[in-house]
Amino acid sequence: VLAGSSAGAMVMGSLMRRPRSGQWVEALGIVPGVAVLPHHEGQDPAETSRQLISQAPAGLTVLGVDARTGCLGRPGSWRVVGSGKVTVYRGAEWAVFGSGARLPSDV
Repeated sequence: VLAGSSAGAMVMGSLMRRPRSGQWVEALGIVPGVAVLPHHEGQDPAETSRQLISQAPAGLTVLGVDARTGCLGRPGSWRVVGSGKVTVYRGAEWAVFGSGARLPSDV
């Protein structure tokens, strides 16, 4: 079992976003092709999507994870757990998933 919260979740993806600069740095790559934005509750998904379009590398899937919420599973089979939501950003598209929902199988 491997688990991470906040920065611990961020480091598991391929890249991490430096919040103040918007720059991306390499992470451990345990979950390839994915980046995590923790503490996402209260963020406007439309605004976050606009920022990611201009800042995120092409092909990167970004997960905005609310507090007290997580993704349980493995690549290709993630389920949202907890009291919040997970917002999945891909290019100009985004979708919100509540507790118990399964993320798209290609995440």
